[in-house]
Amino acid sequence: MAGLETIQVLDMYLDDETATRVWANRHLGGYTRAERNCAKERLKQKWGEDCVE
Repeated sequence: MAGLETIQVLDMYLDDETATRVWANRHLGGYTRAERNCAKERLKQKWGEDCVE
């Protein structure tokens, strides 16, 4: 659909907590402040205070 022949991916096994940290570090920067705060609170409720910076 994107017109690409191949799509680069990073494939590795991560436990849930590490995967959460990686996702947060890569994706929260594109959120608005309100969306980021909401997402951080949800992550903290699930994984604790240290899961997001």
